[in-house]
Amino acid sequence: MKSVTIVTQIHQHDANRRITSENLLRARFLVRHGQCVSNVTWPMDNYSDDIDVLTDLGVKQAKNVCRFFAQFNNRYQVISSTLKRAIQTANIICGELAETALLTPDYRLIEKN
Repeated sequence: MKSVTIVTQIHQHDANRRITSENLLRARFLVRHGQCVSNVTWPMDNYSDDIDVLTDLGVKQAKNVCRFFAQFNNRYQVISSTLKRAIQTANIICGELAETALLTPDYRLIEKN
């Protein structure tokens, strides 16, 4: 599978074309946070989660993901890691999609190298 951003991948991957309103309830989706400051300026001196927020492009990416989910007119539950950029992305998704519940962030979702 070629490497593309999640926004593009949702629209280009053939397997996603089989997702329907009927089988959506059995599906789970993993959405990576939008572009953040450290994606643009890495390596960062004095890295802090407090300053590693979404860029303007990252906000647009998060809103763009909502277009995919909105087509199904469904209720969703969203959970994120405890990182600021992930919480921002989750909040944007919940703000854009009606009847979407934001669950408590979970530190176990943080990627480890």
